[in-house]
Amino acid sequence: MRWTKASLRTSIYNLLGNHAPATPVKPQADPEVQTQLVRAAMLESLGDIGSEAYPEVYRKVIFASDIHGLWYCRSELMAALADMYGETQARKSLQKISELFHGMLPESLTSRLTQPIRPKR
Repeated sequence: MRWTKASLRTSIYNLLGNHAPATPVKPQADPEVQTQLVRAAMLESLGDIGSEAYPEVYRKVIFASDIHGLWYCRSELMAALADMYGETQARKSLQKISELFHGMLPESLTSRLTQPIRPKR
């Protein structure tokens, strides 16, 4: 049996009666409810003008079957918003929408913050 510092420390604390504080578990919202919230936010950002100007994006958002489908609609939504409001405003809107996906998708699908590439010296 292999002992690590963490398990040894935990074992000693347990023997002394000092239990490590449990990490709070964040209750997950119902996936269907969260999906509908994301869908509503996407449609709200598109607005009435956008839904008329970009009916294909509107339909894709409306008929996306699950949270994964909505995730893949983001690029087309970004293009439509950038055309209507400019790229800066579109990025701000999409950032707010992307935050709604937190905890709903595998980490491999979510955006990561990237560090700027710096030249080697």
